[in-house]
Amino acid sequence: MSAGNLGNFSVGKKAHHDLDAVKRCSIVAYAESIGFTRDPKLSAKSGAFTCLRWGSEKINVKRSDGVDVYCNAHDPADSGTIIDFAMRRFSMTFSEALQELAEKRAFLPNEVFQPKPESQPAGDYRKKAAAVWAASSQVADHPYLLCRGIPATVLSDPRFADCWRAGSKGVVVFPHIDRGSPRLCGYELRGDGVKGFGKGTRKGLWVSRNAGSASQVVIVEGSIDALSHAALYPGDAGYAAFGGGLGRGQIDLLSGLLNKAADRGAQVIIATDNDPAGDQYAATLSALSAVAIQRIKPVGKDWNDDLRGGL
Repeated sequence: MSAGNLGNFSVGKKAHHDLDAVKRCSIVAYAESIGFTRDPKLSAKSGAFTCLRWGSEKINVKRSDGVDVYCNAHDPADSGTIIDFAMRRFSMTFSEALQELAEKRAFLPNEVFQPKPESQPAGDYRKKAAAVWAASSQVADHPYLLCRGIPATVLSDPRFADCWRAGSKGVVVFPHIDRGSPRLCGYELRGDGVKGFGKGTRKGLWVSRNAGSASQVVIVEGSIDALSHAALYPGDAGYAAFGGGLGRGQIDLLSGLLNKAADRGAQVIIATDNDPAGDQYAATLSALSAVAIQRIKPVGKDWNDDLRGGL
């Protein structure tokens, strides 16, 4: 999977309840509809952000890449998109907030204010990811992956062709893609004593080459989980991994993947870890799908534990 070939897999552009459209609704308009009022004195004259109040509560809202984001001035943890805003205000689940906002979307304009564009080094993280990927080598197998119990037959499976490479200092590099151009947006590093994400790059999805066409798609937390599951359950399933710590961008990408899988009648299996975080990821992903999704769990904490017999 060369940097150019990373564009062959599509993660979809439209999800159940039209997640993209909901996220582009105005937080300002929604907040005003539930009782918040604007504070013109504290709102930026440049239009960079709008301040809203409700009693002692104060939030600042700005538009970033066509999506409103907010932050509570007194509680930094209370922040995010319009979906997060609704979840926090009404103690809703993700799916409940999505349903609520989808029903009100026709009455909420997409934009209320036009902030000045922020100067950002756009594309730098893609260049870094591309450079690291280009400097990595395609190999038939890797000592680290073999020591994790993943057989050479899985590493050479066409589904995973160039979906990982050997990096410097004995690490394995797993590429992440999103909908940008180029598609490569980040990379995961795994090795002896090494487990992390490329500094200065962004998480997207790691996918097998057949993830967009397989009749069965398995969603796991990490790339090692995907390879381990494929070793435990041989077949032709496609795989997608989000690298742990499911973020809003990854929820958006996975909702597109789920929608496209549903369109072609593919079976989707959620195979996140056997722990509370895995259960939460499964609940979040299940809420994104228009059709029922099967959940399976490893016997141990994750699929690599099962593969190595660490039950």
